[in-house]
Amino acid sequence: MEEKIKITISKNVLTKLENDCAKFIFHKGTGEINRNLFFNTLILNYYKRFSSIEETTKKDIKKIISSYNTSNEQELTNEIVKYLASKELDTMSTSTTIINIKPTKVTADAIQYINNYLLSASTISSYYRRLFESYAKFPQSQREQIICKPVYTKIQTAIKEKRKVYIILKNGNEIKEASIYTIKASSDELYNYLLFESKNGFSCTLRLSKIKSIEILNATSTISKETKALFDKQIQCGIQYPIYSPNEEPVKVKFTEKGLRMFKKIYLYRPIPDSIQDNIYTFTCSHYQIEYYFKRFGGEAIIVSPEKLTKHLQYFYSDSYQDYTEALDDDILDVEMAIAR
Repeated sequence: MEEKIKITISKNVLTKLENDCAKFIFHKGTGEINRNLFFNTLILNYYKRFSSIEETTKKDIKKIISSYNTSNEQELTNEIVKYLASKELDTMSTSTTIINIKPTKVTADAIQYINNYLLSASTISSYYRRLFESYAKFPQSQREQIICKPVYTKIQTAIKEKRKVYIILKNGNEIKEASIYTIKASSDELYNYLLFESKNGFSCTLRLSKIKSIEILNATSTISKETKALFDKQIQCGIQYPIYSPNEEPVKVKFTEKGLRMFKKIYLYRPIPDSIQDNIYTFTCSHYQIEYYFKRFGGEAIIVSPEKLTKHLQYFYSDSYQDYTEALDDDILDVEMAIAR
């Protein structure tokens, strides 16, 4: 087994890596995050791509050097500095920390190859530091694709070959036959979502990092026209919000003038209206998306129908009012008791 790899790394980058470790569900049996498994997975899934990025950078720098008179050292230096700045290669903050990575049986061969052939003039610590910093520059959804590379690759293959898949989730559950429609990142670039039809014909939405493993089956995938239409609507409205039925009741929302201004400004997770009549907008999308988005509007956007969703929001605001009232009363009581002392 390889010895531990000791790396000096930016604290900002380490924080991002640890957050990804938790978000992408790398946990020990105790519930703690499994940093070592995450770091090993990152190295194994990214080192080839990272090496390709570095080779491209070297070629670009050689082109810059060959196109300038080497006697003009200052001009050449300025061009290289501008190139490096445009590539945003320097992400090291002034605050650093040291981490140790213990290679596993799965990554031992890859790490041996890296140490023997890819370090070039770099130190081991420098190479892995640059690798982690390069990974950290990607949006979260692309980082999820890197960490889940084997699963993500098989999903793409299954879609291309139109074959069903067998899925095992990290929580131990299994999906024996799934016909995949697509996998896409949400508009906020946080996670990737797999849209598939189950063996029983149900439309399903699954986050990429929740999948432990996937196997491609010989059976041809089959997705009904109704499910395809449902998925197309879901992608349009927000892929992370499942729409379970094409007959899901439309939602009518009545806006105040201030509510309309808020609706125009708050674009993240904003549902797309199907029709507008005066200040009443009609939406055909996930009810969960409606609830999640409009909770922040208060009385500036009232859900008129369906009644079930209207009452749900009514209870939400009522309970919140009660909680705040009790908290405020408790604070006043604490102040009065403190004064009395």
